[in-house]
Amino acid sequence: MTNRDYQVGDAILVPWGLDLVQGTVVGAYGEGLGLRVLVEVDLGDGNTEVLPFPARALEATQQPGGHSPPGAWVQASRYEENLARELSRILHTQIQEWAGTVEVNAQLGQNREIDLLVHLPDRLLLVEAKHYTDSHRSLNTSTLNQMREYLRNQYNPPAVALIVTNAKVYPQAATHAEKYRESGVPLWVATWHEGDTTTELEMALAEALRFSIPG
Repeated sequence: MTNRDYQVGDAILVPWGLDLVQGTVVGAYGEGLGLRVLVEVDLGDGNTEVLPFPARALEATQQPGGHSPPGAWVQASRYEENLARELSRILHTQIQEWAGTVEVNAQLGQNREIDLLVHLPDRLLLVEAKHYTDSHRSLNTSTLNQMREYLRNQYNPPAVALIVTNAKVYPQAATHAEKYRESGVPLWVATWHEGDTTTELEMALAEALRFSIPG
């Protein structure tokens, strides 16, 4: 449930990963955990687009803290959708018997969502997509720590996780993930851009599929 009501015409901040974008409430639908707030977002080129947001995802973003450039949320959303298609393509290649789909903005329990979720024959694949409008940004190790907390939950089947970003993954973040794996936490990071052919994503995904999960 949301702690506030969203009225048509309200100016609010819209979350996407580490980005906050200004938007205007234009409507809502659903109720309870299914409530979606419709927000009109400036695409930055004179056009706007109306996008649905879970009300609970808006609660923590309504304090001023800096805005992302117009269109940042939309770019991140499109990156996530393209990544979902690429993951599906790779998985169908690497697991011939798999006939599933990649879920976008999937629910993990009552209070958590994951950008992409895949049900595989023997494990869950949790994927967090991090798109940055600033080409000089790099993946923050705090994102890895947050994903580790997701993996501490008990899932059936057990879960492995990927963090995929359009930014460069510097050695600090890669080493951080490697140390997690050495301690039994199945977490990988990879850089991926639309149009990539042979990618870090394919290699990281292959390792995640082979990883021997304790228990």
